[in-house]
Amino acid sequence: ILLNSSGVPWDRSDEYITFLSSLESGKISERDSLNALQLGYFAEGVDFIVAGGNSKGYRLPWYDPYSHVYIMQGYGNGTEFSHIKLLVDEETHLFMGYETVVDGKASQTLLSDDFEADDLDLNWIKEQREKINIYLNSKKDTFYLNSLSNIRIENNWDFPTFGSNENLEIITWNCEFFPHANDSTIISLAEAIYDFDVDIIAFQEIRRTGWFSKLMYYLPEYNFIVSNQTSFMDLAIIYKKDIIELVHKQELFADNDYNFAGRPPLLVEMSLKNNDSYSFILVNLHMKCCDSGLDRRKKASVMLHQYLDYHYNRNHNIIVLGDWNDDTKDAVDQH
Repeated sequence: ILLNSSGVPWDRSDEYITFLSSLESGKISERDSLNALQLGYFAEGVDFIVAGGNSKGYRLPWYDPYSHVYIMQGYGNGTEFSHIKLLVDEETHLFMGYETVVDGKASQTLLSDDFEADDLDLNWIKEQREKINIYLNSKKDTFYLNSLSNIRIENNWDFPTFGSNENLEIITWNCEFFPHANDSTIISLAEAIYDFDVDIIAFQEIRRTGWFSKLMYYLPEYNFIVSNQTSFMDLAIIYKKDIIELVHKQELFADNDYNFAGRPPLLVEMSLKNNDSYSFILVNLHMKCCDSGLDRRKKASVMLHQYLDYHYNRNHNIIVLGDWNDDTKDAVDQH
């Protein structure tokens, strides 16, 4: 077993093909500085490489067909651990491969439902669910939340309205471990968005993207996009489809997201459908909190500023929003 900190790169399948091509053309050799994926090709006498140094994680180890080496890397910075069972022949003591332990994956995280439930608590929850029926409103209309047919939004909460025909209204919202209360979150959040009646909402902390799609069933007047390069807690943006057109989307620093806590900023370029000459850039971010957060937030801010300054001029309309995670207890001159 070899421990290595040169890292498995993003898009490892494509990177491996590129590596083989460079190897064949002589552009790279075993004497060069190699990442963990490339190193595995040359690793004689090694069965398993446990890699780090790159924040990208993979659900299953990589198998090198040339050297027969397995290479494993989980998401970094304390967000994940990996758990597998090594298979060793009892007589020859030779390494025969591996098996996953939980849910068909090597990578495990406390932010996913990968762990077995406590039987006592689980049975209690099942008993409570059998005793109750959940309705959408106080009139007891028999409309169960697990049915998406004949969808309607009830008026259970007194939310204000911010929308208008004269302005472009935008909200940023960390909805905290969405969906925090499953179906109850979906119903309440759908009503809030409907009542707010704004043009764009940038969300942070989308824990389950499938449930976000379920939310959008209730909001047919909106289109949405969700990030797909985050390590955990996705970013999302919804926008009124009749007013706004999505021109371009991009996830910044996906290959260098440490200072952004594994959450690359989601950049979109949009234009108003009734005004071809008006377009704008919107960047949705969720900065690092806690512990080393301040230092990494500073570095992330510099990275983002330099990127926008280089790629866009002063004539562009740019909005940067999201959860900055600044701590009010920090000294005044820290930011």
